[in-house]
Amino acid sequence: MPFNKSKTDYSIYLVTDSGLVPDNFTLEHQVEQSILGGATLIQLREKTADTGKFLETAKRIHAITKKHGVPLLINDRLDIALAIDCEGVHVGQDDMPVVECRRMLGEDKIIGLSITNREEYDAALEADAAGANLDYFGVGAIYGTFTKKLRAEPLGLSGARNLFAYITEKEKSLSRQHKFVTIGGIKPDNTPSVRYMCGATCNGVAVVSCIIAAQDAKLVTEVLSKQWHDAITEPVLQVTTETLSKINSYFGTPTFVHHITNNVVKNCSANITIAIGSSPAMSETRAEFHEFAGIPNASLLLNMGTATSDGVETFLAAGQAYNAARRPVVFDPVGGGASEARKSAVKTLLKGIRMSVIKGNDGEIFSAAGLAGKMRGVDSIGESLLDERLKAAFKLSRDANTVVVMTGKKDVVIGPSGQYVLVDNGDELLTQITGSGCMLGSVITSIVAGHVGDVFDAALAGLLLYTIASEKAGPLSDGPGTFVPRLIDEISKLAKTGVQVEDIKVQFGKI
Repeated sequence: MPFNKSKTDYSIYLVTDSGLVPDNFTLEHQVEQSILGGATLIQLREKTADTGKFLETAKRIHAITKKHGVPLLINDRLDIALAIDCEGVHVGQDDMPVVECRRMLGEDKIIGLSITNREEYDAALEADAAGANLDYFGVGAIYGTFTKKLRAEPLGLSGARNLFAYITEKEKSLSRQHKFVTIGGIKPDNTPSVRYMCGATCNGVAVVSCIIAAQDAKLVTEVLSKQWHDAITEPVLQVTTETLSKINSYFGTPTFVHHITNNVVKNCSANITIAIGSSPAMSETRAEFHEFAGIPNASLLLNMGTATSDGVETFLAAGQAYNAARRPVVFDPVGGGASEARKSAVKTLLKGIRMSVIKGNDGEIFSAAGLAGKMRGVDSIGESLLDERLKAAFKLSRDANTVVVMTGKKDVVIGPSGQYVLVDNGDELLTQITGSGCMLGSVITSIVAGHVGDVFDAALAGLLLYTIASEKAGPLSDGPGTFVPRLIDEISKLAKTGVQVEDIKVQFGKI
């Protein structure tokens, strides 16, 4: 049966490197085992092999891929691809021009091109117009990798999200759409995060070492395939004005909340977590992160109150452990816009971790969104107009594919679709105590942990529980000193009895 490139499945794309094959196996063995495990496309990349050896290896690998009906692409070497009549080639920015590749290979072969930014993608579209007719792009590197010398800094999750957003809009206007795979440091643990952040325009993941270097290439490929194909969707708003009573269904699920937070608020954060009925842990011990992430209903709260270079590495290790376990991560970029060091830390964390919720005040959210915000130390100065606040929160939500909770006189909860809820609850005393935002982070994380399929609604439920409890505690308090214990008491009560619909002050909208 003749090869039909339009039916190519790009989802699990193996790129070879014979130097990584375990001593007890051959490259042929690893390739065939990966196909048996679910690899859908193979690229033979042997940069250091001489032509004769490369040709013989290509013939053996092609015999295997043809047996299983999987396309084989050759990296860079058109002469090898033509000699064995395989299904196509993949070229880089410094290899043969893609227009020449198409002229030599013909229209029935696959041609893929590596890109790492908008400019390279736009240039490729110009080459398409000149006759290249590219089939797919390899986008990356997403993470750092030792299998290839990188031409540019890794994109990270946030960079990949932004590039794919640009690509998605461009592709809508094309008469012929392309396929896209991500590459660079991808493995089963981070595949769900990569797919979530890149969206539906991403058709697959290209991997090298995690399969080629594996003692059980078939098993690793099966795990990778499962991680890719398990559906991951963006957060969706389900609660409406008519169904606000559903909010109480989010309370009462015992969860485990792993805090990495600042020393000022640890006691209050632990107490308010217990008041909800959850279990807090305060740990920065990297050796136990993966174990903690495996606890039922576990979640992670990253509070950037103490931002050191070592602390950022600890945040990354913890966040990636929870990402790998598919457990929620809530990020509180405390003082994120207060200094260049903190701004840099926020960018690093957004590149390396998929956040379920980002919670912060005006200055923190504006800064995380890459916009100008006003901060004095870790506090926000003043408050922007509501329209500006919504735009900033929406930009961050869309860029990070996450739920954003922006606190202020009117709190904002917004998702990547532009749907939002304005919350007008909350007592004035919340602004007169230290750590009120940090405690809110604990409440939201506690509730999101029990409802990972409804992150938007769970975050909204946590915000309402906290702010309505503050309104109950305020009149019973003599001032800020007695307010905090009263607040914890009211949180405990409402988590058991539920909030009254008539106490909820919200507006629903969409940008």
